[in-house]
Amino acid sequence: MLGNFLAALRGYRNSMNETQRLFDEQMLQALRSIDDLLKTANRFENFDSLSTLARSAGFELQLVNDAGTVLTRSPNMPNEAVAELKVSNGYVNFARYRWHFRVERSKVVPAWLIIAERDDLRFRLAESIVIPALAPMIIAVPILACLIWLVVGIGLRPVAELSKELDRRQASNLSPIPTSDLPRELAPLAHAANAALARLDEAFLREQRFSADAAHELRTPISALRIHFENLAATTQLDHATQTR
Repeated sequence: MLGNFLAALRGYRNSMNETQRLFDEQMLQALRSIDDLLKTANRFENFDSLSTLARSAGFELQLVNDAGTVLTRSPNMPNEAVAELKVSNGYVNFARYRWHFRVERSKVVPAWLIIAERDDLRFRLAESIVIPALAPMIIAVPILACLIWLVVGIGLRPVAELSKELDRRQASNLSPIPTSDLPRELAPLAHAANAALARLDEAFLREQRFSADAAHELRTPISALRIHFENLAATTQLDHATQTR
């Protein structure tokens, strides 16, 4: 289950990175297409139509000359360049959102093209592509957890019953554990426990025999001493009676 979860997590990250890379390629292609359209834009006269075209594709556009002056822009773009005028890409904040931008030098006019896309929309679109592909793996995690819980619970039930059987036993009950109904996996454990009980029972029997033998051996000299003491007491009483007379 853990391996499946880690695989899903890694697959999500790799898929998101790949999707972001594809979006970067799409942004670059859109920027180059807009640059190609500059050939038919009558130089600096129809640039507004280009920004409208960029917005229809989900991008915001700026055209900036070498002096840093914005020649044309989409309505959401600020009046100054949002990025440094060099070939690059990255992130920038404006218009209350975080944007992913790309800067390319125009091959048609002496200016810089800056294209930007809202990062939250881009991330949401990437997730809409990635999540359905990973959904089976994500759904499989709780299902696998339930199956593991059931299988392990069923598999350990005989162990729990054996534990209860041993816990209910009196200290004096050293009889063997029944092994006829135990699963094959628990049979060695039961046999080992029965062997331990047998050795413990044998030790108790040896102790009982030793106690009985010791009591018998001690009983004989004590009886003899008792007889001697009784004879001595009788003799003492007889002598005392004779002296009294």
